[in-house]
This record gives sequence, C-alpha cells and structure tokens, in this order.
Amino acid sequence: MKRSTGSTLLELAIAALLISIAAYAAGRLLVYGANAAGRQATRSESFENARIGLDFLLRHTEASHALKLTVYRRTDVLSRLDLHTETDGGDHVYIFAFDRSGGRLSFGGSADYPFTSGVNELANVKEILVKNDTENGFLVFTVVSADGAFTLSGAADIRHKKIN
Repeated sequence: MKRSTGSTLLELAIAALLISIAAYAAGRLLVYGANAAGRQATRSESFENARIGLDFLLRHTEASHALKLTVYRRTDVLSRLDLHTETDGGDHVYIFAFDRSGGRLSFGGSADYPFTSGVNELANVKEILVKNDTENGFLVFTVVSADGAFTLSGAADIRHKKIN
C-alpha cells in the first residue's frame, strides 16, 4: 500500500473554505462589536445631555426669583424660559431656549446680550416638556432623549416666584 504524505486538491479546497468561513465570521463579529460600541456611546451621550439639561433647568429655576415661560403653540414643549436672578450688578436674566427642530437646548446669555457669550448648548434632545403644576407649586420638566428610548423628569419649587 502506498502511503500519501501530501494533501489532495480537494482537502486544500475544503481547508481554504473553512478558513474563509472562520475569517468572515471573525470579521462580522468585529464589525458587530464596533457598531454596538458606537450605538452605546451615542446612547450614553444622549443620556448625559438629557441629564445635564435637566440638572441645569432645575438648579437655575430653583435659584431664580421670577420666571417667564414660553412653550410651543398648543403643546407642553419648552420654547424659552427666562429666569431672573439677583446679582451684585442687579437683575440678571438667564435664558434657556429649546430648538425643537434641531433638538438643541441653548442656555446662558442674558436679556441684554442673548446667546452671545457664555452660552452652552446640548444636542440630541428630542423634547423638553414643561408643565406648570399650579396646584402643588412646581414646574415639572421632562427631557426626552433623541431616540426616545428614555425620559428624565424633575420638578422645581416655584411657589414663591413671580411668574410672567
């Protein structure tokens, strides 16, 4: 009987096919992992923007002595919130403006110089809902993430504030 020490063409073809399948599967796994990491980073950024926006809205509303609230027509979606605070130089108006179409919350500036210096901006926010709970004396904010996957809510006490 003759003993074969080499490989046949069929064996080489099968080995090449198996290696190709393994390489393809490994490549797909790497692509899937990279896409999942990208989605997670986007979701984390969206959550962080919503959290920061809600925190600033609550903190500045609590610190103000008067406020003027404007919502988009026939909705509870925030359009603009002017918060009046006392400073050494007199009354300062801190402005929040939500661009509904762009999903951006801009905050900072003042009544005299709106959005020219010291302005912050958060993107990837779908909606900022605001409800004036007059019965309990709270201004309730709800921030909806850009993908709508989550909402964050909080309330600020406005019982002793002048509302325009």
